[in-house]
Amino acid sequence: MIPAKRFACYILMCTLLFSCDYESESENNKEHKLLFPNDGETLIQGNIYPVKWIDDQSKTLRIRLLKSGNIHIKISEQVPNKGEFIWTIPDTLEVDNDYSIKILSNDNDFIYYESEKSFKILKQSDTSSFTDSRDGQVYKTVKLGDRWWMAQNFNYETTGSWCYLNNDQNCNLYGRLYTLSAAKISCPPGWHLPTDDEWQTLEAYLGIPLHEINTIGFRGINAGYLLSDEVGVGFNAKYSGYYHIRYNWYYYLSYITYFWTSSSDDTDSKPLVRQLISNNGGIERAKLSGSSYAISVRYIKDKE
Repeated sequence: MIPAKRFACYILMCTLLFSCDYESESENNKEHKLLFPNDGETLIQGNIYPVKWIDDQSKTLRIRLLKSGNIHIKISEQVPNKGEFIWTIPDTLEVDNDYSIKILSNDNDFIYYESEKSFKILKQSDTSSFTDSRDGQVYKTVKLGDRWWMAQNFNYETTGSWCYLNNDQNCNLYGRLYTLSAAKISCPPGWHLPTDDEWQTLEAYLGIPLHEINTIGFRGINAGYLLSDEVGVGFNAKYSGYYHIRYNWYYYLSYITYFWTSSSDDTDSKPLVRQLISNNGGIERAKLSGSSYAISVRYIKDKE
């Protein structure tokens, strides 16, 4: 039989242990997480982004921008816990790929959380224009990294090119759709159809990890949106669909777009292309038949 005093101590210890386990379990069940930027996105100087989080305990929070794990900017000291803070990225921030956001509770020193993957910040792109002397059409251009790209789909009329649904208005809005052979010979002087390597250089600039660059399929978190969104890098991709020549039919206007490269896959010699889809943030590296499809064209300026 357990003596009364020892029994009382035993009950007290059990109570304390149960209390500690309960509090520990309760604390572990609390949710504190950064939602955006969190997955290795690429953001643009001067653009506005919502910093998003989940926190079911804090009343107010403070937000920090970290660079290489160290505090770089104190974004805000007193943010109401509404799950979102609208942040305009300063134009003065250095271009780098090792940024993260950290959020700390003003009510509990043990509550803090940050981006699971570091994100990249790019500067606003330089822009210019180019006039095709053959027909007088003017194209917007954009400098991405150290190369100039056309910032509009090409629209030079030639054999092997079509307007979507044979409607001239679609050519004005989306450019023409070209076979691969037509795309290779239609470039204006000083410009050329980009190689697969040149596309990969662009994709690395947009933040696609190097270990994904050379794979087939969709790669990157938001690189595709950076090429298509108005608040992206200025490439201004349009979802211009494609033309299947054998079936004589047009597909997926306003939903997808393809771009030719001048390269072929080493394994089966099929032409390599890039695809963007309106509801997918990645850029797909894929293969198409050069004679069966007509798709969009973006040229890159020759190196000087």
